[in-house]
Amino acid sequence: MKFFSLLAALLPLVCCAQTRPPGVWSGDSNKEMVFISVTNDSSSVLTKLCTLKDGSCYWGISSLGAPCDENHSYSALVSSRAGALAVTATCVGATKKGEHYTYVLSDPDGLDKSVLMGGVWAIALPIDGGFNVLKFNADGAKTSMNALIELTEKLMPKKNSNTSLGDSSL
Repeated sequence: MKFFSLLAALLPLVCCAQTRPPGVWSGDSNKEMVFISVTNDSSSVLTKLCTLKDGSCYWGISSLGAPCDENHSYSALVSSRAGALAVTATCVGATKKGEHYTYVLSDPDGLDKSVLMGGVWAIALPIDGGFNVLKFNADGAKTSMNALIELTEKLMPKKNSNTSLGDSSL
């Protein structure tokens, strides 16, 4: 994974986090990716992004209250209507002001399942001998995730089938 590329993708979401009402899923795209996100009452952001280069998708978290050391991985626990899921949260850094810390989460398929169940989605991140629990509203995620997949497929470069070096007839 290119953590620094993902960091560059996730940090703009942090800047916009306070302009959206908490609990409302929204999405956007640029020439490199398509993403959806939801903000909680503490201005933390849960994001799913898919790259347009190869369609790979990642989940990330940006938080005020969960400081981390860049490139360090932490065990974390997700709780949702689907049950508990152990994941690894890899720190990709902080904003320039050091206000928000961003993590990329492992097990995107497991996270998809947990978010799609709706309701409260929570992740416990270890900090200073305790845990910081970030809670998000997962209601509305299904519609946003379907739109994310559809738009990613639409915007991905089409492979040119006429570049084959095999036999063909004219």
